[in-house]
Amino acid sequence: MKKKKMAFGIRGLIFAATALSLAQGALGLDTAVRRSGPVVDS
Repeated sequence: MKKKKMAFGIRGLIFAATALSLAQGALGLDTAVRRSGPVVDS
């Protein structure tokens, strides 16, 4: 039982890290688009 729980915890950590990095990447793209947006328009 403990081994199963540990494996699930590691999987959860990996999933959380992946989701976090994806969210950071999306935020980075969003800010980059917002910064370049007004420059492109004007």
